[in-house]
Amino acid sequence: MKRHAATTPTPTESAIDFRPDGGFEFNYKPSKPFKDIHWLAVVTGSSVGHGSACAPSPCTPPPIENKVDWISQTPHGFFVTDNHLYDWHDENLSVDRVSFTTETYKGRSYQFTGRFLAVGNYEKNRPEGTVLSGHLVKFMNGQVTTEEDVVFSWFNRDEIDPQTFLRVKKSSRK
Repeated sequence: MKRHAATTPTPTESAIDFRPDGGFEFNYKPSKPFKDIHWLAVVTGSSVGHGSACAPSPCTPPPIENKVDWISQTPHGFFVTDNHLYDWHDENLSVDRVSFTTETYKGRSYQFTGRFLAVGNYEKNRPEGTVLSGHLVKFMNGQVTTEEDVVFSWFNRDEIDPQTFLRVKKSSRK
């Protein structure tokens, strides 16, 4: 497994500014038991307005630093596999820990416990390399079928096809 260092936050960043919103995909080709997993999403809030730059519609939203009215939400997300979008919630998500168990679908569920390796606002800072590591467990009918230590890299949610929920690879990050 190839590991990459996460980008180091600037001294002005703090856990208060921590917003790891976006998608996370394996940093390597997953093992056979996890090959059906595409990526996982983390959502800690949303922008409810884009200021006057988006009137009238349609428009191109302004850069993240110009968005207004960030509303925090109970951290949650989803886990995208070949067959289902599994919902999950983590009321205590922080820079030092993330832990969730997905909903159960057709007897299958997933559990993840780990930590983020980069702080700050991910949409603004666009961290590269390994930014999330932890332990992933797959269950079938409540029984552990496989588990392993995993690492993920981050990508922006705008890289997702809204109809298929698959990542559309970008040629380069800006």
